[in-house]
Amino acid sequence: MANGRTNGHRNAHSHPKRVLVTGAAGAPALNYIRSLRMAPESFHLIGADSNRYQLLAAETDERHLVPRANDPDYIPTLRQLIEDTGAEFIFTQPDVELAVVSARRDELPVRTFLPAARTV
Repeated sequence: MANGRTNGHRNAHSHPKRVLVTGAAGAPALNYIRSLRMAPESFHLIGADSNRYQLLAAETDERHLVPRANDPDYIPTLRQLIEDTGAEFIFTQPDVELAVVSARRDELPVRTFLPAARTV
């Protein structure tokens, strides 16, 4: 039971962690998503991508189209998405998005676990 499973199944009473994955249709993000799916914990994965066609390939529970990272609406859109979906953590994969999220992390009501912006 300590691992979140009972008789080989996920514990129905455990709260799935809500993770926002940006660049959700890219190969690195897909690998991350697939790894989380194999974990003993339960995750609700929220995919975000700026490419409406690639977004269809995201293996997440939800899919959301967002502006490109260089768009002034990118951070406000992510903030609203975080609030609307209850995301608790953001995994940012594309370099351009990582730079923007790192520099403006204080504007997002979510955990980032990123190094200092100057390091990124």
